[in-house]
Amino acid sequence: MLQALDTAKALSQFTLDKWQMEDGLPSNAIMAQLKARNGYFWLATYDGLSRFDGYRFKNYNQRTHPQIPTNSFFDLLEDKAGNLWIATNGGGVLKMTGETFTVIPANEYAPNQSVTSLAEDKEGQIWVGTRGGLGLIKNGEFVSFPELDRLRNQQIFCLYFDTKGSLWIGTVGDGLWELQNGLLRHYSNMQGLSNNSVRSLYEDNKGRLWIGTEEGINLMQYGRIREIPVFGNSFAAFINDIHQDTYGTYWFATSDGLLRYVKGEFELLQTDPDGGANELQQLYSDGEGSLWIGTYYKGLLRLRDGKFSNYSRAEGLPNEVVNIVWPEKDAVWVGTNGGLAFIRQGVEHVYLMDDHSAANRIRDVFRDSRGVLWVGTNDGIFKLKGQKFERAFRKGSGLSSDKIRRIVEDNKGRLWIGTRNGLFVRNPDKPEEVAVVDELSGVFILSLFPDSKGNIWVATNGKGLYCYKGGLFRQYSAEDGLSSNVLFGIWEDREGNIWVGSNDGLHIYNNNKWHSINEKQGLFVNTIFQIIEDSQDQLWLTTNRGVFMAKRKELLSLLDGKNSQLKAFKQFTASDGMRSSEITAVSLSTASSNGRLWFATLNGVSAIDPKRISTNRHRPVVKIEKVAGDKYEYPLNEQVRFAAGTKQYEIQYTGFSYYAPKATSFYYLLEGFDKEWQEAGNRRVAYYTNLPAGNYTFKVRATNEDGIWSREEASQGFVQEAYLYENAWFRAIIIALVLLAIVLLYAWRTRQLRLENLKLERLVNERTDDITNQKEAIEYQKEELSKLNQLKDKLLSVLSHDLRQPFSSISGLLALLRERQIDQHEFQEFSKELNQQVKWQVHMLDNVLLWTRNQLKGLEVMPVSLNLYQLAEEILMLYRTQASSKNITIENNILHDTTIVADADILHLILRNLVGNAVKFTQLNGMISISASFMSGYYRIEVTDNGIGIEREKLEKLFDSFQHIPERGTSNEKGSGLGLTLCREFIEACGGRIWAESKAGIGSNFIIILPEKGSIITRTGQNKQHAVIY
Repeated sequence: MLQALDTAKALSQFTLDKWQMEDGLPSNAIMAQLKARNGYFWLATYDGLSRFDGYRFKNYNQRTHPQIPTNSFFDLLEDKAGNLWIATNGGGVLKMTGETFTVIPANEYAPNQSVTSLAEDKEGQIWVGTRGGLGLIKNGEFVSFPELDRLRNQQIFCLYFDTKGSLWIGTVGDGLWELQNGLLRHYSNMQGLSNNSVRSLYEDNKGRLWIGTEEGINLMQYGRIREIPVFGNSFAAFINDIHQDTYGTYWFATSDGLLRYVKGEFELLQTDPDGGANELQQLYSDGEGSLWIGTYYKGLLRLRDGKFSNYSRAEGLPNEVVNIVWPEKDAVWVGTNGGLAFIRQGVEHVYLMDDHSAANRIRDVFRDSRGVLWVGTNDGIFKLKGQKFERAFRKGSGLSSDKIRRIVEDNKGRLWIGTRNGLFVRNPDKPEEVAVVDELSGVFILSLFPDSKGNIWVATNGKGLYCYKGGLFRQYSAEDGLSSNVLFGIWEDREGNIWVGSNDGLHIYNNNKWHSINEKQGLFVNTIFQIIEDSQDQLWLTTNRGVFMAKRKELLSLLDGKNSQLKAFKQFTASDGMRSSEITAVSLSTASSNGRLWFATLNGVSAIDPKRISTNRHRPVVKIEKVAGDKYEYPLNEQVRFAAGTKQYEIQYTGFSYYAPKATSFYYLLEGFDKEWQEAGNRRVAYYTNLPAGNYTFKVRATNEDGIWSREEASQGFVQEAYLYENAWFRAIIIALVLLAIVLLYAWRTRQLRLENLKLERLVNERTDDITNQKEAIEYQKEELSKLNQLKDKLLSVLSHDLRQPFSSISGLLALLRERQIDQHEFQEFSKELNQQVKWQVHMLDNVLLWTRNQLKGLEVMPVSLNLYQLAEEILMLYRTQASSKNITIENNILHDTTIVADADILHLILRNLVGNAVKFTQLNGMISISASFMSGYYRIEVTDNGIGIEREKLEKLFDSFQHIPERGTSNEKGSGLGLTLCREFIEACGGRIWAESKAGIGSNFIIILPEKGSIITRTGQNKQHAVIY
């Protein structure tokens, strides 16, 4: 149910909150305000746009969004689609969709760029009031409208659509216009307007149009206009806005404060009575019982009702600092630092004890059993006689101090008087005298309390607690179970337990034993000043941070061990309607005869009825606003994906509960990580670090100041991605490659040894008769074994160095990524190198595996028909990226329809090695080409480059197995030394030849000759002929 401000309360009884630039507003000049359907408040100011959730502001201006044309805004409108329209001063109309701003382009139909007001009609068209006339926006652009020419150059101040669809137009100096069914009608002072400058319009729940002008309020009903007198026409301020809340109360934002109109009576609240900055701009009633006020000088104000009724200077108290409240029948006495006030319906009378300020610092009020009203002050004791107070006792007339703290009466009619310098007693048989209590002479008395058994309890500042019983004083201190000797208020509950407040929690005398309760058991604060019991068996504890309320039995349950923590309690502060949450240690609050509790504070007295405490039933609406990883903000969508290596996570959220946003409490849970809900208090951000890779869902919920939970949780899913090396499949591939290499090496070595042993045995059996031949055979075997060992060592070197090195490079690059030691640009550069390393690794493994297969099983040639051009093009594509990094041009000069019969794998490996070597040994800006021709039954394939060339002495051993040391390329590329050896062995196995022609510094040409061997003839068009490629 929507709520509004109580019409029975005076405006001064409501709490006025404010937010200004020091709280986050971009400017204190609020020109317009709007509560959007998504829950946010939007504020148009003279220095940008601000979004408000009740707790914090997010500002939009030219500094944060350069597309905003100006920071000076006049009006706001939310259209049916949820877009925000903004009227700017000099920048035209601005449209905000999401976080994107768009300026509506001006054309010949745009009247003026200084826009003052906006309104949306039933068709979704936007009407624009400017300082130069009225405009119309349709489908994102200004369009013409015949009647608008009549308003050309008019200064329009406000626009308003009524329930009948009429558009009302308030102007500066030209009265009021009505646009209905495409036609304009004019109203001015000739028709009853009190002023021709119209600043605000509002249709009430009776269909009447209220008109705010620069000289008062007008009301239109049945087409007739009449003036509404305000304070007998003595009030002639600008009426800047008009609003009617859910209770039917009318509110007017004026240039001289806030007007309330209810039951035919006006009441004025000046929001800045001292400074004179009372110019109010716009009003909004939020349905939670608050009225929001945009001001011209004082920022954003909020008028709200609270759980308390307050009385301070504004209600007639002589001073805002209240020290004592004493109950009378249907009334209370309120002692302040400036005199004594009597309150019944309101402040009815103020009494001054004397002309001296010390005498008017009221410390205690007490009416004894004879009906005498005693008042303790900082200048002695006074008593009421007739309608005046007269001095009773002071220093020198029995008292050792004028600074009175407490006055009580025992069951014998004696007055006990506590001062800053001792305890005194006045006997009824000697009414003009007071006697000092020797046992407490010079002791600072903080509180006195007579219990139901006739004992007098005395709380002191530093001397512990005393109990006067049977004519004797007994002192209680730390040895008796008290945790502090600084004690404040004393109270006896309905069961006879004695409760004492201290600076270290509560002390309870229960079953002849002292017990303590403090923050460890759930108290809001350790410093407890006073204890008051209400009619519902609840204890109210005053503190310097507000009032703490808990069930008496729940507090007692902590003493017998039934509970270890206090769970059900309530804290009352300024957010609940108290003018001030600060209560002093020497103040004395009370419960009146009608059950109301009166609390003395540093800003008046706050009263509450425990039986009629209002509850905020509006559930908070929770929303997740931001998700960031390592300070990078991710767009909110169905699922956020955090990059591998993210270490810090930040999730911001909010809860829309505008009545007491600082008292809203949040609880969050990260599914997949947290085992239980985390209590965040009013903190609106959650932090996590070093989350493992996986899927998560963040959830948050909230409760308002009265414990009402949000109806739904807000949630956001996200994924923490893993590094490549953290994936199981990647680790499996690496292990498999290593194992494969070991197995192949072992198989190759075992086979070689077995073959050599067989060969040796055969030679020995054949040449047993010839010792010389046997010796030669032995020498030959030794030589072959030496070669095999050399072959083994070379292969092990290739596998251990050249094969391991690319994996080391990959591991190093991945380590850099994991430690986040490289930025985005470096990552891109290193990723290219990583890609090249992987390609080279695959290429070298192919060479090793093919060569090993050849050694183990021999080479099986399987010729098939191939398109030589396509085969060459596939190979060139593998090296174009590497070649482009050196700006090398690669040309495929083979005709597109050239067909050859050859083993596809062998030919592919040979050409891949030759092209790879050409790229490797060609300098920057070089040239590589591949060509083919057919002649005399053979195919001739050539790979040519203009690289560094090969020296003559190296050409002879170029194709020998392991007879040359692999050299690095022109960009420091590496090689294994196996490629050309494989090419020679495979070409010869196919019945062909391979050789190289080269000159150092000029380039190289590698030539392959393959026999035709049943190859088919290339078909070109209708002719059958051999393909010759140049």
